[in-house]
Amino acid sequence: MIKRSTLTTEYLAWPLEDNGIEVVDGGTAVDFAFMAASALGVSEAPGDGDWVEGTIAESGDGGYDLAILVGPGDDALALEAGLYRVWARITDTEERPVRAVDWLEITP
Repeated sequence: MIKRSTLTTEYLAWPLEDNGIEVVDGGTAVDFAFMAASALGVSEAPGDGDWVEGTIAESGDGGYDLAILVGPGDDALALEAGLYRVWARITDTEERPVRAVDWLEITP
């Protein structure tokens, strides 16, 4: 689980660990959905309107990281305090895998 304050703006990144997903320069995109969790820690699956654009960057080990800028400010996704299930959707020429990648807690 990642914890961040509502006051901070920074990139959150997760490694692309699925070896079956091939990243093609200019042809692969990533979107994220942050689904609020209930008091029992349960969240809904994302719908079509829940996705926001992220970025794919090469990591230092020759792989790729999926990232998104979260927090207050321009070009960032502002989230209210709460617990969120983080989902990633990778779009390629034919495939569109969706994975739950982490939990994110935003604190006041």
